[in-house]
Amino acid sequence: MSALLLPLFVPAFRVLWLLKPRVACLLYGFAVKAEIGDVNRFRSGGHLCSYAGLVPSTYNSGGVTRHGGITREGSRWLRWAMVEAAMLSMTRA
Repeated sequence: MSALLLPLFVPAFRVLWLLKPRVACLLYGFAVKAEIGDVNRFRSGGHLCSYAGLVPSTYNSGGVTRHGGITREGSRWLRWAMVEAAMLSMTRA
């Protein structure tokens, strides 16, 4: 259900980001909560980021480890809300 409704609110989030940063952060928090459900199912913040697809991919072969871009697994709306909230907190701090 949330995946169907979230695209309708994207323009509203952008307007609120310009007008009321604290309200926008609250709405991003609601979007994250709607996408992940119970936060207690994740053992740490790293597990939540992994679930959202915000961690770099890792390739191991012959004792050599290479890290690539983010995995982009999981909900794209969860990734979007987490990135937007992080950017908002960095620019409006």
